[in-house]
Amino acid sequence: MFFVSKIALFATLLVQFISTVLLAFLLLGCIDSSSNYSDVYLFNYSFNSSSTLYQELALNSSATSPNSTTTSPNSTAITATNSQLSDVNVRIGYLAACIVIQDESDSKYCAYYTHLSQIQEFAISFEDNTTNLLDIALAFSNVCHSHLLMACIFLHLFMDLMLCYLMLPVMCFKPIIERVGLAVAFVNVLCWGLGAMLQYQSVRTTKRMISQASFGTLMGSGGGRAEAMTWTAFAFCLVVLASFFVVCWGRGRDERAKARVDADKLGEPAGYPAGYPAGYPAGYPAGYPAQYRYEKA
Repeated sequence: MFFVSKIALFATLLVQFISTVLLAFLLLGCIDSSSNYSDVYLFNYSFNSSSTLYQELALNSSATSPNSTTTSPNSTAITATNSQLSDVNVRIGYLAACIVIQDESDSKYCAYYTHLSQIQEFAISFEDNTTNLLDIALAFSNVCHSHLLMACIFLHLFMDLMLCYLMLPVMCFKPIIERVGLAVAFVNVLCWGLGAMLQYQSVRTTKRMISQASFGTLMGSGGGRAEAMTWTAFAFCLVVLASFFVVCWGRGRDERAKARVDADKLGEPAGYPAGYPAGYPAGYPAGYPAQYRYEKA
């Protein structure tokens, strides 16, 4: 039984660790041009080349600013002088955004939202109005914040530490740690459940609104990998919560059974009074407590 409980505890720790890694990668999506990060995005959008209005507008097919370099050492400067704006895709993450030019060069550049102003504009103009793809990324970042996700990651790390402590062969404060772990797991499920629903609603609303608000000149889609990571992490949070609930319920059941055994031992009479019948007792002495009376088998 000891080894079975340790194996179950190790499985819970493994599930919790995987959930922590998934949320960490979700937070770090689009911070680097590597596919491990740039393919983890919440929303992807671009100009709709099949739109009639887009075809009639004057297209800025080249960079509007010749100084489009950046100070980020882990990125490459992009050039769009020979690319149409319909080839430019913008991927949005929690902390950063990536610009992908899907042409022969397949250029890719990622930057934090605070550095997007250093990038050249990819815009179309209509009379006195200009639609810049990067402005939409900044607007989305103001809607879908990363604070709740960061709080959930801190809760995940705290859960990892508690599970590692429960794996140790020590019994000090284990019942308290198990109850605290159940409470933290419950709060974790509530927080990330709320975060996942807000993320889902933000992405779906942006997808529906971006096309209508731009008169069909823009189109977008959600990130499948980020969505899968989001709901997988939430499912793992539910598994961890269920595991802690079973552990606490089992410990409470054992404590109640032990308390009943101790009470029975304290309540049994030490022996029958002198001259008591050998068979079934006809009665107890006057004033004998009722809770201590029992029948012989």
